[in-house]
Amino acid sequence: MDIFTVKGMLDKRFYLTPKNIQSYLSEFPYHDGEKIFAICPYCHNPIQIVLATGRYYAKHIKQNLDGFPAVNDSKYHHCLLRKKSKLFVKQALFQDLDLKSINYLRLQKALSYLLGFYISIPFTKYLTNYNKRILYLKGIDQYNIPFAILINAPEITLKGRKIANRLLAKNINEYSKSFFVNSNHQVNYLEDSSKELNVRFARQGIDKNGLNYITAEVVEKDGNAVNIIFSYRIFVKMFNDLFVVRKDN
Repeated sequence: MDIFTVKGMLDKRFYLTPKNIQSYLSEFPYHDGEKIFAICPYCHNPIQIVLATGRYYAKHIKQNLDGFPAVNDSKYHHCLLRKKSKLFVKQALFQDLDLKSINYLRLQKALSYLLGFYISIPFTKYLTNYNKRILYLKGIDQYNIPFAILINAPEITLKGRKIANRLLAKNINEYSKSFFVNSNHQVNYLEDSSKELNVRFARQGIDKNGLNYITAEVVEKDGNAVNIIFSYRIFVKMFNDLFVVRKDN
């Protein structure tokens, strides 16, 4: 692994360069005088920075460190960056996850975060029911279900939706000929139009850092004519409390 993150910036990823190590990892709790530590950008457990053959790399450690949260053993074992990355592909084995126990409020927030725009709880339930085949995907677990749901998701209309991601709003305003994001962050027509503005999910991939992603394409449709106005990547992410814990009577 050649990326890391730090407390207070967990949604950001930094490359293991001498400059970044000096900027972010030169003081406690990341530097103890001898060894250098950081946080895994996927599972948020501690990692140790090692220099070998002139190159920095990071490795997971199952050790509680001063100034770091306690190691989360479950997330450690489900971390996609601990092993060679693979695409989420269909397999014969069924993943033992109870979709009836999903916390749909948490799932709604997770999907909205990944998408960059807000969706409702009823639409969250629709996406989950639409893609029940996710339970046969190799690599799915209780933390990354939101990402898995989007792998084979249907096109989603952006008309009337509230945009949360600033870059997404900027690109709609810059490249769309028929739509804009207003001051309330909502997608509107530039003028009355029968055109559509949708997001579709094109393909899976693995970036050079070993993180899985889906390419999302924002398309403008006018009848049978389809114009891809821009695309962006949705990266896999761990989310907590996606399932309701049922208490025994």
